[in-house]
Amino acid sequence: MKSKLKKHILTLIFFIGIMSLLTACGEKVHTYNTEDYVAIVMHGINGDGRAEIFPDREKFYALIDNDLFDGKGTEVQLAQIEVNVYDSTDIIVNENTDGLSNGDKLTIKVTADNDRLKEHGIAFSENEYVYIVEGLEEAREIDLFSDIKITYEGVSPYAKAAVEYIGEDEFIKDHVNIFIPYPNNIANGDELEIQAIYSPFTAEENNVIIKEDETTVTVSGLDEYLDQKPEDGEAEMDKFLDDYIKKYISESDSFADGKEISSAYLLKDAPSTSNIYKILDLKNAEPIEKMVLTGNLYANHKNEYLIFYKLNFDIEKTENENEWIFGSGDDMYDGKEIGYKTVSDDVYYCVYLFDVIRKADGTIEYDTENYGRQYYGREVFLYNLTGKPYEDVREQFLKDNSSYEIVYSEKY
Repeated sequence: MKSKLKKHILTLIFFIGIMSLLTACGEKVHTYNTEDYVAIVMHGINGDGRAEIFPDREKFYALIDNDLFDGKGTEVQLAQIEVNVYDSTDIIVNENTDGLSNGDKLTIKVTADNDRLKEHGIAFSENEYVYIVEGLEEAREIDLFSDIKITYEGVSPYAKAAVEYIGEDEFIKDHVNIFIPYPNNIANGDELEIQAIYSPFTAEENNVIIKEDETTVTVSGLDEYLDQKPEDGEAEMDKFLDDYIKKYISESDSFADGKEISSAYLLKDAPSTSNIYKILDLKNAEPIEKMVLTGNLYANHKNEYLIFYKLNFDIEKTENENEWIFGSGDDMYDGKEIGYKTVSDDVYYCVYLFDVIRKADGTIEYDTENYGRQYYGREVFLYNLTGKPYEDVREQFLKDNSSYEIVYSEKY
């Protein structure tokens, strides 16, 4: 009986000892400081630095593994503790973490739900950790547009612009896109906008400060389509057209002496049953007015330089003539009907050059192969009634070419 009682007492003592040991182990709490938990990484440049503050999992959980599991903790054990620590802590920084310079101080503290964490043998002290900012490099300010090359193709105001970086800065070459947002229809005098695209984060990581991300350049020095008085080259073009019209009227079969022509050739809006006339003598071609036109021109030409000439000649009616023909509509003037028995000797030719270019050096360039003429004949009664024959021709010309703009004109 005594032996049996003794056995029970020894068993009870052993059990109490084991429980006491387990309790003692369970109540052991490892307390950590703020600096044990946080990591600090500085970004940017001195004077404009940025502190990134976050839990240093690798360092902190190595401590936990060593303290709680003698370095033999499983992934499951460590992950469970990690979740509880993350949910139970906050990192508090008293100061602004942007715009930092070397030597600035950051006061950092970890606040924690220690009652919850003690169940896992962990607690955080109430200490504040003062971190002194260091390691920020000095900024490198760069001008993105100091080494760019702008090229132009074409003639003002229809030129095209392009830009390229020709410098040696590796950051610009690798991380910046410089471009012209509106590269077409460029003219002398335009303010050409140039822009740059880059990542501010990449600039920060490379300790770079960008002065400006856009600039403007005044366009100059382009060849340009003539849109005003020609100045240099005007006399040369006048002579070219003058020589052309003189050669044309002297050599063309259309105005040879004795040439029989229909009044439909000479008159505006003449009926098909026109009288026949004979040219007797084409005396000369008299220049009346010169013009420069721009706008929606024939065959996409950019401008015209033209001269109106009046052809002075005598004509006579032949025996081959129709009966009196009465006009109507536009052939009425002051309520009077205008007939075609009498034919105008006021006939006009318009001789022109296309796409005249003023070169950057001030000289004029034009195509001596691409030019032409337009015919404008008018009926004599209308001239005699108005007293302004050429003005009437000019008015009709403007009506026929309403999409043009006269940017320069001068009468002889």
